[in-house]
Amino acid sequence: MAPHNIENLEAWMQRMRDVGSRHSQNNEPGPGYAYQAFTTTKIVDADDDSVTFEYTVLKSDCTVMDTWHGGAIAGLIDNLTTSAVFTQKRKYFMYAGVSSDLHVSYVSTVPIGSVVLIECNVIKVGAGLANISAVVKDKASGKVIATALHTRFNNDSQIAAIAAKM
Repeated sequence: MAPHNIENLEAWMQRMRDVGSRHSQNNEPGPGYAYQAFTTTKIVDADDDSVTFEYTVLKSDCTVMDTWHGGAIAGLIDNLTTSAVFTQKRKYFMYAGVSSDLHVSYVSTVPIGSVVLIECNVIKVGAGLANISAVVKDKASGKVIATALHTRFNNDSQIAAIAAKM
């Protein structure tokens, strides 16, 4: 792991934990789902264009049959592929941007308590869009659970304008 990669990524994840914690503690509307994702996910490895995370499937992530729900998978992929952009030294996407497309293919499922690896790869980061892919695998068996392609739109200028008014 290159030092700047892990520092940028850990700083981003800590900001997300702080925001989610503030909303949760004050019972305010906000990104509670992000708080859970960033407090229960562990960084395994990171470099200039990829990061691997480890995650344990929680009861709150599961269907009534105690298998990992597709919506929970998509939400986690959304947050973690976004985080992968923060492994790079970048000129654009100083903030996270917003999703413009998230395509997830569900290949198999795993039960509650399973440990999974989420391998995120930055395909390209440009001035307007970032493209990131992900593969979710069961850690024990290596079985692919889901694959994803995620496109983010850069809204740095809107965020900067809002921050300037505060």
